[in-house]
Amino acid sequence: MILELEAVEPFSLARLVEGHGWHALEPFHWDAEAGVLRHALATPSGAAVIWRSSQPGCPTRLRVEVDTPANVDPQWLVQTLRHTHRLDERIAEFHGICEQHSGLHRALQHRDGRLLRSPTVFEDVVKTLCTLCTTWARTRSMVRGLCSRYGVSAGVDGIRTFPTPEALAVAGVEGLRDMGLGYRARYVHSAAMAAADDALEEWKASTLPTRQLREQVRALAGMGPYATANLLMLLGRYDQIALDSWVRKVVREGWFAGEEVSDREILAAFEPFGEWRALVYWFWDWNRDPQPDAQPLGGGHPTG
Repeated sequence: MILELEAVEPFSLARLVEGHGWHALEPFHWDAEAGVLRHALATPSGAAVIWRSSQPGCPTRLRVEVDTPANVDPQWLVQTLRHTHRLDERIAEFHGICEQHSGLHRALQHRDGRLLRSPTVFEDVVKTLCTLCTTWARTRSMVRGLCSRYGVSAGVDGIRTFPTPEALAVAGVEGLRDMGLGYRARYVHSAAMAAADDALEEWKASTLPTRQLREQVRALAGMGPYATANLLMLLGRYDQIALDSWVRKVVREGWFAGEEVSDREILAAFEPFGEWRALVYWFWDWNRDPQPDAQPLGGGHPTG
């Protein structure tokens, strides 16, 4: 099956994929040279679907080749693909901000603003939990192990899907700990139990104010301030900053001349960017243009 899906302009598959490291976590596979993104997805019926997306020239169209079983729901599949690729996300307002600040000019030039996310909220929750207090190499190893042991076989080149909530719930805390998840095993198992009735997937279309949605996310075991803000960003809520040691280092060096400042001061520096503050941080060109403009934040200096 071949699907041609329209996207809200501007859309770039390469920039979506390479905007952060999710493409390096199985079952995603990104062939940068060919410009093809692959993923293996477990359907509601339990079968595996492999899809490969590409963007052959048209700036508003995504081409998806799907290896699909006969009983897959086409509407479910299209909705899942649109969610994963953020085809309906409107970022023109963010690009308007980019025009005003030299630190964001590169993001505007490359049509940045979208970030690849998993087909399901559950997958993004588990992957976020696997980033806690560890190295990126270890995160990749944990996710690879979960797919290898608990994913559904797609029957092609050993490709397996990301595990379903049911599979990880049955695995139990000890089984997940044996996979090398350590203390995260309890959190992942708790997420699997919470996701069993699709409660997490309802967050995709939630119309709750971010403050209320954040409270629901924080209620999941292991989802502290950093993990919650990261998941909210994947859900399209950009008014939260996922503060961790790296963010503190980058912002202090870039906007505060290396001075020790509090988290409150860092967060205040982003407040004028409103609902786009997470994307402003994410796509600010800290290496080429780390110093903010004379009035970078709507008229105020970060240290003022």
